[in-house]
Amino acid sequence: MTCSAPTRLGPAFALLAGLLIGCAPSAGGGPSRPAPSAGDAAVVSGTVVDAEGAPVGGASVTAFRLLREYRGIAPSVERIGRTASAADGTFRLAVDRSADVLLVGAKGGLAVDGALLDADKAVPRAVLKLPTASVLAGRVVDEKGRPVAEATVVLSVGRFGRRRRRYHLRGHERIGALTRVTGADGRFRFANVPAGLSGHFRVAAPGRAVLETVHRRRGRGFDPPVEDIRLTLAPGGAIEAVVLDGRTGRPVPGVALVADVDGAGDRLGRCVSRPEARFRFEGLPAGRCRLALALPAEGQPSWAAAQVTVEVKPAATRTGVKVEVGPGGFGEVAVADAEDGNPVRGAHVAIRETGTGWHIGEDTNADGLARLRLAPGTYRVEWVWAHEHYSSRSPGSLKIDEGETSRLEVRLKPVPRFSGTVVDAAGRPAAGARLCILPADRWVRADKQGRFATTKDLRRWQYRRSFTLLARCERRGLAAAVEVRESSPRVKVVLAEAAALRGRVVAADGRPVSGAEVRVLMGRQEPDALPELGDVRTGPDGRYAVAALPPGQRYVVRVEADGCGAAEAAVGPAGEGRRLDAPKIVVRRVRRGAPAPTVTRIDVPDFKHAGAVWGASGRDRRGHVWFGVSAGKAPSASAHLFELTPATGKVVDRGSVLDALKAAGLDRPHQAQMKIHSKIIHAADGHLYFASMDEHGEDPRTGRPPTWGSHLWRLRLSDHRWEHLGAAPEGLIAAAAGSGRRIYALGYWDHKLYAYDIRTGRMRSVSVGSLNGHISRNFVVDAADHVYVPRVAAEGPGGRPVATLVEYDPDLKEVARTPLRHYLGGSGLVGSHGITAWQPLPDGSVAFLTHRGFLRLIRPRADSPAKIVDLGWFDPDGPGYAASLFADDEGGRLMGVIGGGRDRSCRWVVYDLKARTWSVAAMKIDRPKPRPLHGSLLYGCRTRDDRGNCYVVGARSRGPGGGFRPIVLQVRPAPRDGSRAGGGD
Repeated sequence: MTCSAPTRLGPAFALLAGLLIGCAPSAGGGPSRPAPSAGDAAVVSGTVVDAEGAPVGGASVTAFRLLREYRGIAPSVERIGRTASAADGTFRLAVDRSADVLLVGAKGGLAVDGALLDADKAVPRAVLKLPTASVLAGRVVDEKGRPVAEATVVLSVGRFGRRRRRYHLRGHERIGALTRVTGADGRFRFANVPAGLSGHFRVAAPGRAVLETVHRRRGRGFDPPVEDIRLTLAPGGAIEAVVLDGRTGRPVPGVALVADVDGAGDRLGRCVSRPEARFRFEGLPAGRCRLALALPAEGQPSWAAAQVTVEVKPAATRTGVKVEVGPGGFGEVAVADAEDGNPVRGAHVAIRETGTGWHIGEDTNADGLARLRLAPGTYRVEWVWAHEHYSSRSPGSLKIDEGETSRLEVRLKPVPRFSGTVVDAAGRPAAGARLCILPADRWVRADKQGRFATTKDLRRWQYRRSFTLLARCERRGLAAAVEVRESSPRVKVVLAEAAALRGRVVAADGRPVSGAEVRVLMGRQEPDALPELGDVRTGPDGRYAVAALPPGQRYVVRVEADGCGAAEAAVGPAGEGRRLDAPKIVVRRVRRGAPAPTVTRIDVPDFKHAGAVWGASGRDRRGHVWFGVSAGKAPSASAHLFELTPATGKVVDRGSVLDALKAAGLDRPHQAQMKIHSKIIHAADGHLYFASMDEHGEDPRTGRPPTWGSHLWRLRLSDHRWEHLGAAPEGLIAAAAGSGRRIYALGYWDHKLYAYDIRTGRMRSVSVGSLNGHISRNFVVDAADHVYVPRVAAEGPGGRPVATLVEYDPDLKEVARTPLRHYLGGSGLVGSHGITAWQPLPDGSVAFLTHRGFLRLIRPRADSPAKIVDLGWFDPDGPGYAASLFADDEGGRLMGVIGGGRDRSCRWVVYDLKARTWSVAAMKIDRPKPRPLHGSLLYGCRTRDDRGNCYVVGARSRGPGGGFRPIVLQVRPAPRDGSRAGGGD
């Protein structure tokens, strides 16, 4: 039998190998197991290639068997075979037929790759692709900064926290290519990290708490190349526990214990004495730890136990911990289809014990029944999910009593089902044609009669009434794209002669670029990536070709090449059966590892419910910096305004919104003004202007505004006195000024634009228009008081939201509308932040960013509407959230932060407007003491002090369940000569 796996690890690997991080330390790799007997063996064959598909000879290919014994615990890993690839890159290995097998390919000078396969299933081949290697290196130190020798460092690589083309290769101590042991200097070095991926580490040393950066950094990996990673191991604690029968007090052998550690995942205990049912846990971080029975991967456990909470102290052993077990009772969740009443097999049921964080999961059997043995108590069924059905959240609870069975019935509504036939132009069935509904998650194949059936979860796409059904028959050169609606689930697809797309990728000097990755997206404003067309690469002449594309469609070709930034071009519409030539795409260099800016954290005075600075910053003409700190969503919450003097670092609280309302005689019981979200503007009259707002009670689905509305404010700098200028029922999320005579504010929903005349005190407004659920966090005003606001309307085919940028003159009359590409993307209406940042430039133009990170210029014109120029992606890696933008003094370079939150590590990006090139530097806090920026959400634009420092504001996590704390950063960009910036304010 021949077995293989895809070239990139898919969902199966995420489920199995994703558990490898956090597993208990295992013994050394040792020799391989004896080869399996012929009856139990399967032959794995495949090929090792480089990034451009050329064969790689002499690469090691090692097979590991994954054995999953307990639910939620990493499988044990055992090396079962090893070979080397031949000169033509091919290899063959005999492995256990019934095992889940992980193949790891490695060769000096190249990066590792892996493939997970089921040896019991016949699939064609395994392809291991060893791409260009990069470096992750650093030191392991103790809490005093001293090197830790003999620490085991295990690497996992992947696109952590990024939805696009997920890839994970999880490490384990027995996988030599992904394991290093530190020397006396505490150093480790991995020179085999795939370029373009991130890395995470699991570090263990005797007497030290195991460190897992995937938890510590909240999923954000280290982006290579990095040579100075610092991993700190704190003193570890230990627990000794015994499992006893709660009725007799006697030990219960034959069970296993697991520890759930806050922020560090699950650990399987080491059995010290089986007859006495004693277990020991070592290398635990200080804090709360929960002990429970480990549940077998297959079948029901023989016992049930309530979890036991233990406080772990560093360098100490907690002894005498007892876990009492008993027969418990059973909880049953019966899952059925809501329409036909048939049982749903394979539905996943997630249960949480009330008042704890302990979860348990089970899948339904052929009778639609999930049955779990549970300790007495109350359990909430949190979630029930099944393929081709809508999930159900919190459908009910189970009350478990000793020896009894509690049952809950759940009915799941099936997702819309589409079916029909696919034929060619002559009406003959197109057997084997593949179909999917965009945005695509899976393909289906037509049978011999051309019949097909598929499903699509439509609930997440608000307002859309139709979707594109894509059909391709590559072997016959046929394709089609038709619109489908939930109200018309039966469809006949007639294939036409497909279009062929061809193009060329070159560098800035005109030379061809070989090995660039080409992706094809369909559509113009919010294009959808066509699945399985992401592995097309350019040849030595820089050319590429993509066949079997539906005619009559518009396309976007996106290119990514090593060392270059992402670039794209629009193509089409494609005519039937004709060659479609894409414009020549020029990719430009990215300077990675550029000198980093100097980042100084500004201490923000605390107040009740202090939460975040959601982009609310500004400066006055004295050079003082202002920022508004929002409060958490609590009753009577109030935002505060702060003033920073950069020369001294002094920060002063200039008052709260609710106090100002009370002083103005506008106090109302229980009212809240939790946010200052707008910019703080120094207007021509010498005063500061900004807006405050509430969020309680708002409903994005119905367009209901916040309960307590919002207010426009003026702060007189002479005496720091607040003046109330007006109230609005909408949430005023943004404010801006052009010449300084008028202050503009944007409210939601419906993007209502207000204009306040600072001379007359008159307020006017106009409804720009936006579908319920969408808010742009910013809008743009140029020096002539022309205002630019996004409008999102259901204008596209089938009610698809379409975004345009609407230009208004100072009298709030609409001047022009310009379509905005890449505005919403996959985030949908509610998830999109619209315009995230903008920056006026010395020549009168304005640069701005939208949620997906697309950069544009507004070029105002005196006698005609402004010209909107698309510049491309601000992040050289392509689409990605970007919420800060600054310009240098000459206006030739744009700067900002990419990443943060659950995305990749924070990076400082500098974009040269003339050369269209990027410089990227890792970003961390330098002062008052070095620390990483993971767990931070960062925003900001335009605000710079007299020394050229940029001010980035945002929120930093307080830890699990702790909400946010505000963060204000002074960022001093590295000078143009490339040296590290010194000094600072």
